[in-house]
Amino acid sequence: MSGVLEGTIAVNKINTAAVGDTVAISGSTTGLPDGTPINVMLEGKYKTFAPITTTVDESGAFDVKINTAEEDLGFSTGSYRVIVYYDNWPPGYQRGDIDDVEAFVLLAPTMDANLEDTTITTLDGFTVSGATTGSPGEVEVWLMGKNLAAVVSLPVEKNAFEYALTVDSFRDWFTNEGPISQPDNFKPGTYTVMIVDPCTDGFYRYDEDLVATGTMIAGNVNKFFENQKLTINKDITEMALLDIEFPEVTLNEIDAVAQGEDFVVGGTTNLVDGTTMIVHVEGKGVDRTQVTDVKDGAFDAAFEETEDWPTGDYLATVEDANGILYEQIDSKVVMSGEAPEEEAPEEEAPEEEEPEEEEPEEEETPGFGAVIAITGLLSVAYLVVRRRR
Repeated sequence: MSGVLEGTIAVNKINTAAVGDTVAISGSTTGLPDGTPINVMLEGKYKTFAPITTTVDESGAFDVKINTAEEDLGFSTGSYRVIVYYDNWPPGYQRGDIDDVEAFVLLAPTMDANLEDTTITTLDGFTVSGATTGSPGEVEVWLMGKNLAAVVSLPVEKNAFEYALTVDSFRDWFTNEGPISQPDNFKPGTYTVMIVDPCTDGFYRYDEDLVATGTMIAGNVNKFFENQKLTINKDITEMALLDIEFPEVTLNEIDAVAQGEDFVVGGTTNLVDGTTMIVHVEGKGVDRTQVTDVKDGAFDAAFEETEDWPTGDYLATVEDANGILYEQIDSKVVMSGEAPEEEAPEEEAPEEEEPEEEEPEEEETPGFGAVIAITGLLSVAYLVVRRRR
């Protein structure tokens, strides 16, 4: 049997990949007619894979994709030699065949997962995101609390994922006694968020069953990990703590507002940024509503054009978009110029210092100097008297 005696094959450089990725092997040929069969053979450290046959197109190019996630193929980490050849006579790869050789490396798959919010309220959700290698089709997110566990599967696209999760995102809920119904809201407490990448061997399941797995995680997560290790499962797991609190909102005091000035309703809250707050002001002949968002734990809404608002008592209310959280505060609208001005603090007059009483000088007892002076005077007087005689 005669074959093609002359021609060339050139394999393009192959990128490093992770176990689970699809490896693309491509290249070009000369001298090989359209439809000519060529073979792609991989040699690993411990295994040589059966050749994969493809054909040359009319431009002389070829392209083969190998899915390293297929468990039957048995790919593992390490370097692989790629031999692309035209099988000339005799059959089988021979040194004289038209060929080219390249190589690539398979690395272990990885996952870098993130929990965007570490503290939320029972009304909020939380966001998970991450980047993977190894091209998993999905990841699992487990929410684990005291005698409680819930799980949701999330698709991974192009080795990346990002999802905002609420209580409704988790459809499967468990206690240490078995499955339970989905609650209406998250319950307060400290939870662990566990994100699992299944790699190439699928998610680990205790007794091959999701219910048994969820029940074990809710009751004793350490026992779950011990059983997982015994199976030499390849799952990649990352965990982070999540605190869930009751929602709170505190409204700022509103001083009397003069007609024409902005009527500002604001406050602070532990609801996450972006939460919608509905602000309502009601008074005699006035019924106004605004919508605002929480930012950095605070919110405010300014009602303008209050020139025509009647003077009197007003009630301001704030609630979340679900109508669960509700607070109110009273205020007044007064005529322009009647709003109390902030009084400047009085300057304290300096305390008068009482004059210090001068202590009377003590009379000095005559010392040696005084005695000498007196003696001198007596002497002078004595001398004068004697001369007069």
